[in-house]
Amino acid sequence: MIKFTNVYKSFTDDAGQVNALIADLNIAFNPAEFTMIIGANGSGKSTLLNIIAGLVYPDKGTIALNQKEIQQLKTYERSKYIARIFQNPLQGSVAELTVMENMRLAYLRNQSKGLTLGINKAFKERVKHEISTLNLGLENKTEQKMGTLSGGQRQALTLVMATLCDAKVLLMDEPTAALDPKSAHSLMENAANIIKEKQLTTLMVTHNMREAVNYGNRLLMMKEGRVEIDVKGEEKMKLSANHLFDWLN
Repeated sequence: MIKFTNVYKSFTDDAGQVNALIADLNIAFNPAEFTMIIGANGSGKSTLLNIIAGLVYPDKGTIALNQKEIQQLKTYERSKYIARIFQNPLQGSVAELTVMENMRLAYLRNQSKGLTLGINKAFKERVKHEISTLNLGLENKTEQKMGTLSGGQRQALTLVMATLCDAKVLLMDEPTAALDPKSAHSLMENAANIIKEKQLTTLMVTHNMREAVNYGNRLLMMKEGRVEIDVKGEEKMKLSANHLFDWLN
């Protein structure tokens, strides 16, 4: 579980005005819950993910992961528990390395300091199995350099990299925004399957209203750093994209 208690984060604009990015937030995200987050630009969506990931520290308040406070931990100290996929398919992988070498780096990210892992037969078989679940044929391209693949293929592989280890939290910041519709649909279907199989607590920011209603079991709409609307379960299942457009307008 991720629990925010009285979390506040602000910035000062050029005019000297203090503005809240996150305004006294109190909310909890349950284990294995898949939350879609919508809202206008500047509503606090990405800041919420950045605070969880450790890229931004709150001005006040606490953030607990499984009852352990993490708000002062550095990003690398949280990487054992928290994985992330960014909007840019080129971010999160190294173009000059092969797919298998990228997978090795991803695996080592949250292992004990000083551990080295060779790309042995067992590791290769595990990686190829994980990649094969994408149903994109990429398990046959593990010796290709990552930079030779399309954006959609790289983003799909980044999903596997993010979930290869034992992280329990997955953060997704508009992961389909740079993809064509077919690649976007494929990524979301694969993400939904992996999230369900691995029981990941997932928060995903999106501007795609169809994705927001079709995926996840909870939906938040943020406005001016606050959660304006919070629906889950059967209530969320009844939503349509038109409902969301109405809320945002």
